[in-house]
Amino acid sequence: MAGDKHRVALVTGGMGGLGEAICVKLAKLGYTVVTTHSPGNTKAAEWLAAMKKDLPEEVDEEEIVHRYIKSIDKGILKVIAKMGISTYQSYCGAQIFDAVGLSQGFVPIGVGAWLGTIMLFNVWGLIWPNQKKILGIKPATDEEKAKARKVALYASRTNFILSVPMLLCMGAQVHGLPF
Repeated sequence: MAGDKHRVALVTGGMGGLGEAICVKLAKLGYTVVTTHSPGNTKAAEWLAAMKKDLPEEVDEEEIVHRYIKSIDKGILKVIAKMGISTYQSYCGAQIFDAVGLSQGFVPIGVGAWLGTIMLFNVWGLIWPNQKKILGIKPATDEEKAKARKVALYASRTNFILSVPMLLCMGAQVHGLPF
């Protein structure tokens, strides 16, 4: 890795084929790799165990969640700070949004949909499972409840931060950006 920068890669479909090869290569290059899988995927635990053996350090579940939230927060803030939502039009000519499935006429709603998708993963993957522990729906020790409160708090904060640009982008599809 160049310098002391911490790089994160989001790879969808990283549980097999080309996506898996990309995940392995990026992990070996020092990236923190975030990938997705469907709930019915029986290969997920096996795949994660194989990926963990190649890690340079032992990372517990709490640290993985912390790194995920930190990466999402930093990534979104970096995108907003460096590009700015109002400058997206200059990138349309370079077809950068076409590469991620957003054709030129649908960039605002597409960006809003991506932000909403991140928020969806936060709710169903982080907030709700931890809220079940906090509320006593799922049995948990006091230590597990304390850990769950922290995870749910940070994931909720992330969703709060993402909600404003998400709503702005979705409204911009019909009404245009206000700036």
